[in-house]
Amino acid sequence: MKKTLRRSFTVVVLSAFIIQSTSMAYASWGLERLLSQQSQTAPIAPSQQKNVQPPQKSSLPNTSQSSNNPTTADLIRSMRGLQSVNQGDSINTTPSPLKPKTVSPPTVETNASNSEETMLKMINQERSKNGLEPLQWHSGLADLAKKKSADMIKNNYFAHNSPTYGSFYQMVYNSGIPFSQVGENLAKGRDVQKAHVLLMASQGHRDNILSTSFTHIGLGITTDEYGIVVTQLFIKQ
Repeated sequence: MKKTLRRSFTVVVLSAFIIQSTSMAYASWGLERLLSQQSQTAPIAPSQQKNVQPPQKSSLPNTSQSSNNPTTADLIRSMRGLQSVNQGDSINTTPSPLKPKTVSPPTVETNASNSEETMLKMINQERSKNGLEPLQWHSGLADLAKKKSADMIKNNYFAHNSPTYGSFYQMVYNSGIPFSQVGENLAKGRDVQKAHVLLMASQGHRDNILSTSFTHIGLGITTDEYGIVVTQLFIKQ
């Protein structure tokens, strides 16, 4: 009898344990499923929306103002609108072809002779054809250039170094004219046109005339028994 009772008690205990284990396993799976469903259907917490930037009024189309937080559909429509705006801007910003530069000749001071005015005009025409700014007339440089041409005739030499004034750099520097770069062209010819052709035919002289560095020029043209002696002084200010 006792053995029978023990067997019955054991069976009851085992049955209860099995039923309890099954219920715990089901409850665990059910809780996982419930949590999964809640995570899929739960709205986004306010703390997760802080990193979402609202569309800017200047670049995005107006969306519905019924809610402070834009919906996903609103953001998608806004991004599509922004993309179309950017594509339109890229089409409208295509650069137009550059037009030839029209350069007005600078006003010549009164210390320029007719031949010096003519040469200045030809020099700036050459620069205009090459898309360069005109050289501005500098009366102080013109006075130095006249002295240099007269000195070459008087002392019978033709060189950049003067026995009277030294190099053209020293001559301009000693005059007190401010500059950051300086250059000099010398020429002899029957007239202004011939001297200009000779200067443009020489690469070194041509480089000075068409230099992008120089901003001002002074010309000194003096006559001798063979024609004219030309001094061109260039500086950058």
